[in-house]
Amino acid sequence: MPETEQSPETRRERITAHTLDAKALGRIIDQLVGGAPARDGNAGDGPKRGRWSELHRLIQVREQHYYNRPEADPVLPEPYADSPLRMQSDILRRTHVELKARLTENPVIVKVTPNREVQAEQDAAQRLETVLQRGYEQVVERSGIDPQGDLSDGQSIACFGVLHWQKAAHVWPEYSDAEELDELPPDRSEAKRYRPREDDEDGKAYRETAASEARRNLEARARAGYPWHIEVLHPSMVAPVLDRSFANGLAAMLVMRSMPLLEYAERVRRDGIVVEYEARSAALRKLRIYDERDRPEGWHPSADDEAWGVEVRIAQYWTRDEFYEAISDGGGWVIVKSFAHPYEMPPFALATAQHTNHPDPVLAYEPALTGLYRTKPFFDFFLTMEKIIAANIALPMYWIKLSDDSMALDADNHPLVLTRNALSAQVLPPGASFEKIEFEMNPAFVAALERAAIEMEKSAPATGQVEITATTQPWTARLGQSQANVEPAQLVKQQARAFRVMFRNMALVMGKSADDGGFGAAIGVYDGDDLIAIEPDEIRAMAIDVKISPTSAAERITATEHGVSIWERRVISRRKLYEDYMQEEDPQALADEVEAEDVYQQYMRPQVIQQELARRMREFIVLNADGGFSGPGGMQMSPEQVLSANGASVQQQQGPPQMPMPDAVAGSVGGQVAMPGLPGIAPAGAAPMAGMQGF
Repeated sequence: MPETEQSPETRRERITAHTLDAKALGRIIDQLVGGAPARDGNAGDGPKRGRWSELHRLIQVREQHYYNRPEADPVLPEPYADSPLRMQSDILRRTHVELKARLTENPVIVKVTPNREVQAEQDAAQRLETVLQRGYEQVVERSGIDPQGDLSDGQSIACFGVLHWQKAAHVWPEYSDAEELDELPPDRSEAKRYRPREDDEDGKAYRETAASEARRNLEARARAGYPWHIEVLHPSMVAPVLDRSFANGLAAMLVMRSMPLLEYAERVRRDGIVVEYEARSAALRKLRIYDERDRPEGWHPSADDEAWGVEVRIAQYWTRDEFYEAISDGGGWVIVKSFAHPYEMPPFALATAQHTNHPDPVLAYEPALTGLYRTKPFFDFFLTMEKIIAANIALPMYWIKLSDDSMALDADNHPLVLTRNALSAQVLPPGASFEKIEFEMNPAFVAALERAAIEMEKSAPATGQVEITATTQPWTARLGQSQANVEPAQLVKQQARAFRVMFRNMALVMGKSADDGGFGAAIGVYDGDDLIAIEPDEIRAMAIDVKISPTSAAERITATEHGVSIWERRVISRRKLYEDYMQEEDPQALADEVEAEDVYQQYMRPQVIQQELARRMREFIVLNADGGFSGPGGMQMSPEQVLSANGASVQQQQGPPQMPMPDAVAGSVGGQVAMPGLPGIAPAGAAPMAGMQGF
């Protein structure tokens, strides 16, 4: 239970300024969740059932089947009712693990867009986006929670996921006033943070500037943590109220918590609240509830009053304007605190799974595993009976046939059935005999078991898993993956919707002043080594969106291969390939980058290569097939120039040179050889420098 977000002074002023009294709040609780009995068996004041009671009971049954609890064992007919053999399928857990891995594969991405193309607003939108994204990641990392995974559990196992957020300004250190010094620090950069004081009443000559003071406090708060508390509640703890208003979010939300009774009054006294009331339990006069996790329900394996302590029920009721917290030990409800909140809606969002337009919550909200919940009990029954029959065939059973052909009975008047090991301990009456019970695995029973298994497999939700072999074509793989990802994509879409509501509401509160319930200060986070901050007055009407990619990594690979094959036939544009098939966030930027790379490879890179070759091979001279010589850049050279280039003193001759063709030319490859004995001339087979013009 996070600390409330208002100061103790404000809470003391508003503790009695609530619309509902304890009696009215008690009636609301009874209507929503009913007057559940306390653990000592004493009934509460209200009715046993509320509008959400049946769904909470159904969630309990679903979890018993998911965890293969003994309460979910199949009910067997006589004479197998007392058989210790009980079998339950593991398909619920196996399917949920695959589905959860698919739903949590891609992270939450926050996008903030300004309403106007103004540079200042664009910069503010970018900083708000960074604050929301990095702040969320910081909360997840520090608290160790997995919001996407927890929402997936609610969508898959129970009925829906419940995302809750609340201000947590208590994580910030207290604001530190401006520092004052007698003399400036020797470090020049540090000295710039101070200015001479106009007065010197307390003997201090220098005072920290307002900008330095604000920056120092901002850095301290950013290091302390993001001032928001985020959690995912179990669906059995909540009872939402929906209405037809155009206002944001739910109309109201009731959260029921069961916690150890450990001196609750001392905790709320820190908020300036004194609890004084008549309690049914003497322990309520000295309560304290620490910020623990919620205790197990009565049917959970670890639920034990002696281990967890005496229970106190806590009801937290949120409307669009107010918050109430009341406690009860099984009798009436007592409001401990209440105040007006700044969220303008209950700070909750539902991530549904299978939602239908029905007024009954049981029929309106179904989990993704609904089909398996409906078929698993029948398969478990057939599977258990198969094991029992197989065991009886392997380990024969006997009954005692009396002299009048009747069956011997035990002390409870039930047929006396014996195992082979128990036969020796029996003394038969005169005329009695042991008769073997013949068990048979009927083919019709085996066929029924197979049909039950097939039906259960068909009722499982799609998890995005598709069998792909080395010969599967990209378009075939993508078609199968697209079909298998339809249901997971809908669940991901509902999660993104819940996160979108949360981030928009966070921005709403962060943009308010302290008097209106906001933080009243800039909120900063560290993005690497950079401190990014957003001021309240910078948060205007910006478009905040949340994206969780519904495409799996496997589907993205096959979609890319499919898109490339289509693009090569020039059926789609390159930008369409990047946007629809590769799902790039900025396809135009990638298209520009690839186009620039193509231009470089086609036009600039060959020139760069020629320049580099010319630089490296500027001293090489090549003998051509016609007996002539080529120098750097393909320049034709005479034999005298070749000799001169190699340091020989040559007298110029009149007329064309008469040089015999070297013998090596006849055996040369490609008609080019190096002149023997002339250093610096390219070896035989070296490429000519034709085409290296201009160097």
